Amino acid sequence: MLPWRVRHYFRDGITNHQYIGHEQRERARALRRGSTPAESDAWQLLRARRMLGLKFRRQQVIDGFIVDFYCAEHGLVIEVDGGVHDDAAVAAYDRERALVLKCRSLKLLRVKNEEVSRPHLEAMIRSVLPEPPSPSGRGGRG
Repeated sequence: MLPWRVRHYFRDGITNHQYIGHEQRERARALRRGSTPAESDAWQLLRARRMLGLKFRRQQVIDGFIVDFYCAEHGLVIEVDGGVHDDAAVAAYDRERALVLKCRSLKLLRVKNEEVSRPHLEAMIRSVLPEPPSPSGRGGRG
């Protein structure tokens, strides 16, 4: 059996066999504490299986990148983008991250701050899922 520290860093799921360093974990925690109003609104819609019964994590580390929201069950990443993403350097970083996520066979959805709403998020999610879950469903839970 691996020691606790090693098991903590090499967890199952998307981070399987990936080292998540102390700095990355602290950065993800800081991003959760200092989320933008749009990210907070999106989290209120996505958390606790409120959106189509899907479980989302926020500020998930994937291959060294921190994504806003991640649904492991469907390999779905949602990024909430503000005006800073219009900057050329940030846009280049976003393209690089999108390629890494695509190589992991993850689906990436980008939503602008002003578009964060239940109907818009639900429509976007339904558009990329092969069999969209029912709105009242809670996943596979009985």
